[in-house]
Parts: sequence; structure tokens; C-alpha cells
Amino acid sequence: AAFWQYLIDQLSGTVESDAREEIDSVFRNSEKTKSKSAFADILVKIVGQRSKYLLLILDGYDNALHSSTNYTENDMLSFLSQVRSLAVDRRTGNFFASVVSTFRPLNELGPGLSRNISPWYNHYFFIPLRPFSQKEVLDYFFESNAPLFIPASKSIRKLVISLTSGHPALLQTSGIIIFQLLQNGESLDSVKFTKEFQERTEHFFSDIWRLLSDSEQVLLMLIAIHSLGGRIPFRGRYELNGVEQIFSQKRKSLDDLEYTGIIQTKTENDRTAYLFNSPMMEW
Repeated sequence: AAFWQYLIDQLSGTVESDAREEIDSVFRNSEKTKSKSAFADILVKIVGQRSKYLLLILDGYDNALHSSTNYTENDMLSFLSQVRSLAVDRRTGNFFASVVSTFRPLNELGPGLSRNISPWYNHYFFIPLRPFSQKEVLDYFFESNAPLFIPASKSIRKLVISLTSGHPALLQTSGIIIFQLLQNGESLDSVKFTKEFQERTEHFFSDIWRLLSDSEQVLLMLIAIHSLGGRIPFRGRYELNGVEQIFSQKRKSLDDLEYTGIIQTKTENDRTAYLFNSPMMEW
């Protein structure tokens, strides 16, 4: 209920005064609470009847797909059913859609499926959120005429590309750091930027690590050690005989890690190398 109340309040705060009056009338003339049902009525009144379209974008949707003490599996099933009904219902589906982002594909998350009920994720189209290429990063963010222009020196641009490898979340963090430093009148140098980037992305990498399986964590450790030639400072040398064989046996898991934007592959002379998308992940 709190989710729908939040959406209704946000919508009420952004629409024009006549539409806000219509939102208020939904509750004034009935005993409705700020629920999914009320949200559906509001969609019809101020979106559908005005020939508008509402796109709901939910980042980090993984949080809604794990139960807890205060968010039971029944709560989860009810919430997912409500979101789905808005998208597929004849009354609201023509002018409502939702886009969600998750660490893994939706069919690997959330509650189990029932034979008698259509999968809760059936109305979604799955698209991997691939990293931006170096050219895309430069064109979209560092060209002076780019719509999302980030004012930065050539050395900072190279550093951003190196640290993020085009990962959308890391690029967003980079832009925020640059903007805030410039807004505060601070100098923007490589050392300061790297320090800020490391501090602000620590939780991001910790969350990624937490969401990985034990097998995936072992694979990432092998990739990190392999990239260092088996030598880890202050810990000696590790023998990596047969690591390529292990990678070949775990191709599906490695493909999944690439799908989620953690690693990338490079093939040369019929040999495949696995690299972290960001050196921060390797550290």
C-alpha cells in the first residue's frame, strides 16, 4: 500500500492543477484509500482520458523480489500481481507500462510459479543492459553538443572510460562526482576523482558480490588471479594449471556474468580471455 501511496503522491505533485483536483476527487467522493485500485482509477482519469501515457521506471527491482520479515512471500505475490494487472488489464493497459532493472533475468528471481497462473513476469520483454562502447561514451557524454554533456578534461574522460568500461551505473556515478566537484568549485584531478569514485562505488560492488552464487564468486577470484599471472602482492604465487579447462566447463556461468555486465570476453588466436569490466571490480 505504501508503494501505491507514494506513486499517487508523486503523480499529484507533478500534474497540472486541474488534474490534481481530479486526483483529490477520487478520494473525496468515496472511501477509497491510496491503493492500487485508486491508482488504476487515477490512471484512467488523468492519463487515459487525456490521451497520455504513463511509463513507470523501477531501478533495483531485485529488492521487490526477495522476501523478508516485513515483506512476506504473500506480500510479494500480491504486489507483483498488482503491477502485472495494470499492464495487462483492458482498462489501464493501453496507457501504462513499467520498465524494471534487475541484476539477473526476472525468470531467475521472485516467487515460484503456479501451474494455474500465468507467470508474473510474462508481460515483460527481456533486454540485457549492455555496457556502452567507448565511442558511445564519448558521443553521449563528452561531446560538447551531447544531450548529457559532462564537462571534463581529456585525462578525466580517459579515466572515466577506464574505470567504468561503459557500465551504465558506474557512468552515472562518474557524472554525479564530476558535477558535484565542479558545482562546489573544487578542482577536478585524477587522484581526487579516483578516490571519490572508489568510495561511492564500494557499496555497488559489495551488492554485486552479495548477489553472486558461491560458484560465481570462485570464478571471479580465478579471473582476478589469472589476470595477475598468479601473483598476489604479499600473498605469494598461485599455480593456475588447468584454469582454462575450468573456464571451459563453466562457460554458462561465465556467459551469465558477462550478461550482467561484470566481465567481458576477448578472443585472440582462438583463445578466450575473461576480463573485469571495471578494474575496481578486480581490486
